Amino acid sequence: MTFSQVSQPGATYMTWTWFSFPTPAGSINAIAVPATFRNEINSIYTLLARSAVVNVWIAILVCGMYFRLHARMRNNRTPDISDASCIMMSVWNNKVSPKESLLRLLHSATGEHRQEWWFYPLGFALLAAWVANIVAGIVIPGGLFIGNGAPVNPSSIYVPSVDTELSDSSNLIKALVLDAPSSLRAVGSVLMSEEMLGEKVLVGQPVPRGKTEDGQPVQQISYSFTVSGADLGLQHYPQLTLNATGACITDYSWHLETRNITVDGRPAHQDIYQTISGNVSASIYDGRAPSATFLAWDVHLMNVSWAAIVSSVDRGSSAPSSDPWYLTGPNPQYNRSDPSAAPYMVLPARPVLLCWQNDQWSYLGRTSDISRLSSEALPGLHLSDGLQKVLLHYLRAPRIYNLGNDLGMSTLQSAALMAGSFFNADDSSIRTDLRRLVYAAYIATVNTLTDTTLHTPADPRKASVPNMVLDELGRVLPGVADFVVYTNNVVTISLLHAIAIPCGALGSWLLTLLLLNTTALKVVKTMDIAVLFSGLKEEFPNAGIALDGRSGKWVFTPIQSTA
Repeated sequence: MTFSQVSQPGATYMTWTWFSFPTPAGSINAIAVPATFRNEINSIYTLLARSAVVNVWIAILVCGMYFRLHARMRNNRTPDISDASCIMMSVWNNKVSPKESLLRLLHSATGEHRQEWWFYPLGFALLAAWVANIVAGIVIPGGLFIGNGAPVNPSSIYVPSVDTELSDSSNLIKALVLDAPSSLRAVGSVLMSEEMLGEKVLVGQPVPRGKTEDGQPVQQISYSFTVSGADLGLQHYPQLTLNATGACITDYSWHLETRNITVDGRPAHQDIYQTISGNVSASIYDGRAPSATFLAWDVHLMNVSWAAIVSSVDRGSSAPSSDPWYLTGPNPQYNRSDPSAAPYMVLPARPVLLCWQNDQWSYLGRTSDISRLSSEALPGLHLSDGLQKVLLHYLRAPRIYNLGNDLGMSTLQSAALMAGSFFNADDSSIRTDLRRLVYAAYIATVNTLTDTTLHTPADPRKASVPNMVLDELGRVLPGVADFVVYTNNVVTISLLHAIAIPCGALGSWLLTLLLLNTTALKVVKTMDIAVLFSGLKEEFPNAGIALDGRSGKWVFTPIQSTA
């Protein structure tokens, strides 16, 4: 699974190659083929599936007809020329079409025949064969196509190295620039996939946690999501799971002071926040749209603390708001004649959003952190060193923190509500901003491996920033490419179905062939219309069989001697 607004380049995946396709239930042996062949493959396998059903039906019919004929021969009964036998013969001669046989049965059977013991069993058998023929053509080929994934082309994987010991500052900046588009793609996919994300990501409602000494409300919001190995595209370990849980609380203690400043000749405010990294300011100088500064500390691989300092002070609003980040008061500079002024303004001293996140990896009941995705910590998990290196590189810190830094002015949902020089604070809240970030973090996490193929230079070996998945000789590290990418340009075919359906069709054909040619059941072939006519011709050499044009029936006619 992947979330992307970008078409997967054709050079980043391989077709007509065997691979393991990850699903929540486990990996499936598969092959990816160009989507242009889907209709042809579907048609071929539909014919094969239906032919298998017809052959099985014929085998069943052969057995039924044989027992009826054998019973009459065993009892030395006279030749059977009853209407019932004619019906049976009609059914047999239309054996390749259960539908046609059923229609012939219903059309030919009289009221007396409908009272016979064989009528309803035969009718239901024909109906079942007809339905099975239809269903087989839909269901069986349907199981053939299992997705739109293909194995990644190893040469397309590019992970910009940010090793501070080996890279200079310019390389670090270039690497961050190369990674930024993945954050933009993630947040751009939120709106398109919001309904699906609501089922996979939980962002709770604000829970009151009392008030500060000066009466400011304190809120807490929890969030969580789960990403599986199948979501990441891991070929061999789809049941590897990342469980991310976090919570945020409004904290007013970081606010140090509010300074009075002047902006464009008008009085304004500048909030100063004291952090472990130094003081951070927030004012209208940060831009007309609300924005946020993100900080992270105590990065311990499983538990990470991070914070968001909002810059919403003095932003004009068309409506009042009581949300802690967007609490408004009357705008003292409001003038109805000034269309650029808003009636309300966000007050200073907005709280910091103080958060923690716990990332726990699990596999087959055992848990670990991102640094130990190996068989030692998680028995049975044999991720390659290269894949472990890539996952650690991107998921060591919460993606939500990286997103906050990468997105800049477009981080907050409230920024998207700007209309000219002001926004609607009543439609903005901490929860909507956090939900947007958590949704984007989930998407960015799911897209972690796919994104390594979407910023590939023309030749990764000549990239200005080193590729951390290449060894000293420029070769891709073993096992790094053990994942799939997704694109509508391919269809994934289950090898089990691809092999089983033709084998089933061949097996059913051989079964029917053997029954009708090498066993006692071959006597049933005497009911073929061609065999019947041939037998009549041998039995009555001096008679001819012709179609009476007036009655529309076949009649025996004597052959006139030419002597």
